[in-house]
Amino acid sequence: MNRIKLALIGCGGMGRTHLRGLEILKNAEIDVIRLEAVCDLVEDRAGSAAAYAHEKLGFKPKVYTNFEGMIEEAELDAVSIVVDHRAHHKIALPCLEAGLHVLVEKPLAITVKAGWTMIEAAKRSGGTLAVAENYRRTPENRAVKFGIDEGVIGAPYLIFHQWGSVGSAIFCETSWRHMKLEVGGGPMLDNGVHDADLFRYWLGPVERVFAVTRMFEKERSGKAGTIKPTADDTGLAILEFESGVVGQWAGSWAFHGEEFGQTYIYGSDGCLKNCELVRNDGVKLSKADFVEKYAPAEMFPNGVTDSVALELLDFANAVLHGTKVEVDGLEGLRDEAVCYAVYESAMLGEPVMVRDVLEGRVESYQKAINEGLGTQLSL
Repeated sequence: MNRIKLALIGCGGMGRTHLRGLEILKNAEIDVIRLEAVCDLVEDRAGSAAAYAHEKLGFKPKVYTNFEGMIEEAELDAVSIVVDHRAHHKIALPCLEAGLHVLVEKPLAITVKAGWTMIEAAKRSGGTLAVAENYRRTPENRAVKFGIDEGVIGAPYLIFHQWGSVGSAIFCETSWRHMKLEVGGGPMLDNGVHDADLFRYWLGPVERVFAVTRMFEKERSGKAGTIKPTADDTGLAILEFESGVVGQWAGSWAFHGEEFGQTYIYGSDGCLKNCELVRNDGVKLSKADFVEKYAPAEMFPNGVTDSVALELLDFANAVLHGTKVEVDGLEGLRDEAVCYAVYESAMLGEPVMVRDVLEGRVESYQKAINEGLGTQLSL
């Protein structure tokens, strides 16, 4: 097998981003994926994705509106699942049971418990379960990882990572992202799972979290009309890493007037501020120079730097060659446990150990979501 036969399940905004990733790989002459099928509940959306694929990839995939029928009928090796959080495990489980390899958008699942069902299903089937965690794959974030590992700032001990945007709009024009039972959690999970993955990638496991969350915007408006959210829109957390590093983390969808974002990492010999290097010995590197020096060229085959294209390539190579994906189901769930530690801590009003969230000993916040899933969580 020289190429995997892939189906795309979910043809909305992020689904189209996956199609663009496939196009980038094709243009870079990396021929490891053939898109056999596309599936979406909205037939016109699936048809539009198929037309785009025909134009850009040179082959028109079959169109489906029912994923069960698709995996029964189409000749497939793998699926890429790009749907709302609540549906991740509902789709992944039958796909894994059918012997397919699965790439699923972040977060791995709607809750930690749902994520474990996916991991156990992958163990039973022997299939690859990968999480589409693309942020770590950018040249900037690779450079931070390799620069820290080479000691460019000495021994790291402190990270500040804060961002905010959106205001009172409906985030990404997807109303479900503001409903607890559909999204799981607001920005500290939806965007925040990217943050958690970077924290762990750069600085190692997070051990303990102390956090607060808030819902500042009681109504949100957009093309879909006006909604009343049930999930938070802001979170602030203190992180303690197993290595002794401490961190301050904040994310919000309730910023008005001006967006904000920064990442500062301090070590014994200097700091990285938004990917710029400032050292005690006077050495300074701009973002461009730092990335050029510390982002390993071998991590960007044929010059591909698009992070979604690279995650698709990593997944395809794992399926083709039996290698381990960089972010498998367990790694994705560890990221998610950091995020849910924020919500569990905020509900309990006390620090929470990430391991207790990962292993299911602390799930007060997630209880209502899990109860809503019912028998779907049977292992």
